[in-house]
This record gives sequence, C-alpha cells and structure tokens, in this order.
Amino acid sequence: MGDWVFRDSRVYAIAALHGPTPVSEAIEHCETIAAEAEGDRRTKGLVTSILAALLGMHGDFDRARRLSAEARASLGELGPTVAGASTSLEASRIEVLAGNLPAAELALRRDYEALTQLGERYLLSTVAGELARVLYAQGRLDEAEKCSRHAQELADPDDIASTTLWRTVQAKLLAQKENRDAALILIGEAVDLLKRTDSVVAQAETLVDLAEVLRLAGRRKEADDVLEGAVELFEAKGNVAAVEALRVPAASS
Repeated sequence: MGDWVFRDSRVYAIAALHGPTPVSEAIEHCETIAAEAEGDRRTKGLVTSILAALLGMHGDFDRARRLSAEARASLGELGPTVAGASTSLEASRIEVLAGNLPAAELALRRDYEALTQLGERYLLSTVAGELARVLYAQGRLDEAEKCSRHAQELADPDDIASTTLWRTVQAKLLAQKENRDAALILIGEAVDLLKRTDSVVAQAETLVDLAEVLRLAGRRKEADDVLEGAVELFEAKGNVAAVEALRVPAASS
C-alpha cells in the first residue's frame, strides 16, 4: 500500500470515530485497516488508538484499554512525536466512558506535558480542553477554569474541537457561579459551531453540557429534553457506553 493509501486510511478512521458512521461498522473497518497497515507503524498505531476508543464506545473496556496501551507503546517506539503524544484523546475517552476520571486525567496530563515539551500547540489546545472537562467532572473547578483558559489561549479560531471545548467548560463554570445568562450564551455558541460539522459525538457531548447549564439555571424540563436529544444522537452512533452512562442517573433520580 502506498503512503497516500495509508493517509486516506487514517483520515477515514478519524472520521469514523467522530462522525455518523455507526460504531459497529467503524470497528470493523478500523480492524481491517490496522491489519493491512502492519508495515506502517505510525498508521497502525494511530488507527489502533482510534479502534480502542470505538471499542470503549461499544462497552468493551478491557479490549479497548489493551489496544490503547499497545498503540501508545508502538507509537512511542518511533521516538518523541506529536502522534505518540496525543493518544490520550482516545485513551481518556475510554476512561471517561468507563467512569474512571482519574485515569482519564492521568492520560491527558501525560500528553499535555509531552506536547508542551515538543512545542506543539494545535493538539495541545484540544488536550487542554479535554483535561479541563475531566477536571470539572471531578469537581475541581478552579483547576478546570485555569486549564480551559489555557485551551482558549492556544486554540486556533478554525479549530472547532478546541474552541467548543473551552466554551462548554467555561459555560458550566459560569452557571455554577449563577452567571446564567453568560453561561447560556457561551454554550449556545458551542452548539452552533458544531452544527457546521458532522461530528455527532461532539454534538451529543455538547448537548449533555447544555443540559447541565440549563439544570443549573433552574430550567429542568428544557434540560431533560436536551438530554434526550443527546441520547438519541448517541444511540444513532451506537455509543452504547454513553447511553448507559446517561440512562443510569436518570433511572436513579
């Protein structure tokens, strides 16, 4: 296979993870790509990391963690690279879905430091945004705000992933401080930015954030409706782990 084929394969795998391709179909294709990329360690490592995240969405956490570790180790053998220092974007997704926030934080902090040492900014802004989200979820609001501000400083205007991440975290922080109007404006901007994309996973995750802001603003009925919309998107994607995580609190409330 030529370099252009591997490049196209990597692009497909990224799109399959974040876009509307059903998880089961994306897993099948990524398994094929990883098998065919045996001679290209970079492609195999990157696709295997993405495959691991897809398996996490499917609820197969043991295999997801094993493949994630294999991908990181394989890319690490290539030396200090941006590719090897960004696998936490998939590894942390697995751990968040599994409910292990400290493990997600550990993975993100590892890559945060590595990307900083490499002088890389584009992916660092996304890692910083994801780290801010994980810190917020653990109730460490001051740290989350600091990290989200750093993501905001680093993010390119055309980097929708990073620009939506810092907005969602800061919107929730504003809502916690009862600055609800500003919170709703900021989260609304994030939702609107993602409407321009086919990133259904990010769209669903941002709806979950919007639901939290609405709840904090005392608009519970609207929050429940928005959360149901997020569940529908996750179900269409086949992200059964995310659906289960959202359904369990609802059932126990």
